[in-house]
Amino acid sequence: MNKSILLIVVMGFILLAVWMSGCFNENRTISIVELSHYPDKYADTNVTVKGYYVTRTEDLWGWIYTIRDGAGNVIVAELLENVDGSNLVPDTEYYWTGKIVQDKDFIKLIVSDIKAV
Repeated sequence: MNKSILLIVVMGFILLAVWMSGCFNENRTISIVELSHYPDKYADTNVTVKGYYVTRTEDLWGWIYTIRDGAGNVIVAELLENVDGSNLVPDTEYYWTGKIVQDKDFIKLIVSDIKAV
């Protein structure tokens, strides 16, 4: 009986260590440069990008947001309907979480959550 309890406790610690290492975390914080260099690697995955809100422009399908990093690299984003972008402040850094979609050589982040840094 003691061996069973010890085995359960050890397995619990192993699972806790794996969870804390991020292996079970679907979202990964990645750089805009990483996205630009390896778009196929991140297509159709959920990621978090740390970047500055630059501007938004309207096109035929809705609002397109521009996000840049500290080095000036940019990515475009589209906000899901339930995400409020009305209180975004230009040149303020945020965590942008969402799904990467790719259409040929063009990549876009479909944002499901925005948090201030």
